[in-house]
Amino acid sequence: MTSALDTGTRYAICLLTRIALGALLLAPLTARAQEEIDRTNVLIILDTSGSMAGKMNGKVKMDIARTVVRDLVDNMPSDMKVGLLVYGAKSAREKNDCKDIDLLRPVQPVEVHAVDAALNPLKPRGMTPIGASLRRGAEALKGLPGKSTIVLISDGTETCGADPCQVAKEVRESTGIDVKVHSVGLDIGASERGTLECVATGGGGTYYPVADEQGLRTALKSASQERVCRGRSSMWKSIAHPGWVEMANSGKGFKGMPKKKFYLGFIPFFGWPGYLQVVSAIDAKNCKTNDWLE
Repeated sequence: MTSALDTGTRYAICLLTRIALGALLLAPLTARAQEEIDRTNVLIILDTSGSMAGKMNGKVKMDIARTVVRDLVDNMPSDMKVGLLVYGAKSAREKNDCKDIDLLRPVQPVEVHAVDAALNPLKPRGMTPIGASLRRGAEALKGLPGKSTIVLISDGTETCGADPCQVAKEVRESTGIDVKVHSVGLDIGASERGTLECVATGGGGTYYPVADEQGLRTALKSASQERVCRGRSSMWKSIAHPGWVEMANSGKGFKGMPKKKFYLGFIPFFGWPGYLQVVSAIDAKNCKTNDWLE
């Protein structure tokens, strides 16, 4: 009996020691894992063409866009990089100026007051050179480390003869930049929607149809705060314990934890080290967050 108790006690101590060691490993891993959820470089392309003087739910579209973009930047984390490019802000539409494209702010760490100052004087005036603006946006992103996102906000279609759908595809596939192009349509008709939808498709992004100010806020937040998972590095870091780096990849904190996989991971040789550890590593590499037997 004593021998059996001693054996059981030794096993319990061994198991508790493993759990304690696991906890010690997890503490520094939290910070390291979060480093793998990088925020992207974000370039906002804002339509300031003449049509933005129109109204959406009784408010001028340009005023809505200016307010929402300002609020978005005001609430961005200080370590995030954001830039602002506009088209149609200088020349009246009658001048047919398709070169009216201006990089107001290069992609750099957030400077709230500087962005506010750039937005304040904008008035809707000119043409809609979407294709040329996407090319200019790609130039602004070249050489920046990490992944990038272009968010195009527009209420119209191309008016300068370019094929913005093809340009978006070229920006995505042929410029050497790791970038996605999202598009946001402000209360637009079917013909304009088709253009913006194919811009997002060609750019590997998402099209967001917007009918009011709140919809624009939701769309911009979703498009600009897309998280990036570095799969291979996540795979190796997930070796510390099943489910932990998957939680970091989810971007949802503890709510994104695959809890079954995590808790079962404490079972010796099944979880750590063992079968679940391998499964979790594969899921983390693929940037997925899957629970066991779900």
